Amino acid sequence: MAISETNNDFKFYNTFSGTSVFDKNQSNVFNYKENIFAGFISGSKQLTVNLSAQAGLRAEKTITNAYSESTTKYSDNDYLQFFPTVFLTYNLKEQKSLSFNINKRLNRPRFESLDPFKMVLNSYKTVQGNPFLKPSFMTNMELIFNTSKNELKIYAQKLDDSFGQISEINPSTKIVNYTYRNYINSVNFGFTNTYIYDKLDWLTSYNTVDVGYSKVSSPLAETIGQQEGFNAFLQTQNNVHLNSKKTLSLGVNYYYVLPSKVQLYHSTGFGSLDLTLAVKLLDGNLSIAMYANDILNSSRSLVSLSHNGVKATFNNYYDSQSLKINVRYTFGNKKIRTKSARYGNDDIQNRAQ
Repeated sequence: MAISETNNDFKFYNTFSGTSVFDKNQSNVFNYKENIFAGFISGSKQLTVNLSAQAGLRAEKTITNAYSESTTKYSDNDYLQFFPTVFLTYNLKEQKSLSFNINKRLNRPRFESLDPFKMVLNSYKTVQGNPFLKPSFMTNMELIFNTSKNELKIYAQKLDDSFGQISEINPSTKIVNYTYRNYINSVNFGFTNTYIYDKLDWLTSYNTVDVGYSKVSSPLAETIGQQEGFNAFLQTQNNVHLNSKKTLSLGVNYYYVLPSKVQLYHSTGFGSLDLTLAVKLLDGNLSIAMYANDILNSSRSLVSLSHNGVKATFNNYYDSQSLKINVRYTFGNKKIRTKSARYGNDDIQNRAQ
């Protein structure tokens, strides 16, 4: 059971007249309560010498209550959902295995996307949440072939009533209001392959390619309705030892997302090259590392979409370029280990951040 409550109490007073007058339109008083009651049952069985199975079922009852003083609106959600999980694993010879799993998951909206208070960013842009937003549900199937150096995954996903931020464009005023709606249904399938190359003593390389095809639809009349197309992702992570003692190393990491159709918008390709130079001194007690992120300044993309017949293009860039230096010295017994604690409401805390 998880019980959480969030209260925003930002009140704006107009003092131009010399007297403080409460301004409801610019104040954000929002209360949100969420109660989650869940139960889980699971079991496993060795069916044959090589084949094992595991199955589980999670039931979840969620009750939410929200009230916004700025809009004077109440919103309530009350739903019960079941989430089954099935795993099958077949062990082959020579450290190879074949596995299949199917599961259903949910993704809850963050608290900030639920707050209906409209923030004015500039004369042509506003942002507000949606207290009527509901979780999205995903059914996921995977067939995985594993070896000691390679993993090939074939996947299929079905996403129902997914939520996302949508740009509501007023054709006459050109004002864009960013809000959240449950408006996406999609089917995705494809494959991911990850290969580890370590045949050279001075190099370890992890390489991943993901190729998928998606078909997306939306019931909203303001959107384009549907679109489909391919998408692909490439990544290589390399650790190069620059001396025989392996105390000096260079990390070279690069990823690239090909131009694609994502949800109901188009995105140009983008990527990032990151470098790391690390050295260990004083028998490994002193570690110095330098991290250079996005050194080519290429992690930016142009995103285009259409709403109410108006086409909009956005230049997405989050200024990820950075240079960091980390110095660490280890004192005392290196064999002492620490263990991180995990709490039952971690997912609730993460949503509130």
